[in-house]
Amino acid sequence: MSDRETAQDEAVEVIDLRDDPDLDTPSLRELRTLRERMIGLEDELETARMDVGRLQLQLDLFTSTDPTTGLVNRAGTLDAIQIATERLERMSEPFALVLIQIPELDAMRRDAMEDSGDMARHLGALIGGGLRRLDRVGRLDDGNFVTVLSNIDSSHIDIVLDRVRTALTAMPIVVGDSEQDLNPQLATIVAVSPDRVNADTLLDQTSELIEASTSDEILTI
Repeated sequence: MSDRETAQDEAVEVIDLRDDPDLDTPSLRELRTLRERMIGLEDELETARMDVGRLQLQLDLFTSTDPTTGLVNRAGTLDAIQIATERLERMSEPFALVLIQIPELDAMRRDAMEDSGDMARHLGALIGGGLRRLDRVGRLDDGNFVTVLSNIDSSHIDIVLDRVRTALTAMPIVVGDSEQDLNPQLATIVAVSPDRVNADTLLDQTSELIEASTSDEILTI
């Protein structure tokens, strides 16, 4: 018999002896107890890891979601811009950021305070209805919505913007016992160079376009 076969037989013999129910010494009982405890701790550790992952996912969702509308908030919008920027850098897919400001919203909210949440959800749904499936719509604050248009260039942006305007202006919004026509202002920036993209700066630039009354202009960077 070779040395290798002898070593294998000895290893099998050791294992058989440790698992032999007729061999019940204090040391082996302690070893079995420790082994069972180790298996239990490994199971507890795996469960804890799953719990941490689930809690992290809930935290990420909570911090990136507008609680009134269920749309992404500013943090979620910044994440969407970052993802679009990475795709622009890796695959040369330009994207656009569109800030949608509805000047009538403050007056509408004052006239129907109890319905302000429903109104915001309704407006978010109207905007989303004018977008493509790969686009994201978010709510920055009470009067401003924002969309991230993925993989789109300047030649196709007007089509999407016209759909959004049409969705918001096709029918007046009912506020209490009256109806209110909307006059949304849209500021658009198209990103074609990843070197010039900064998420916070893009949001600030769209706000500046609206404040400068150049909301119909499409800025390419």
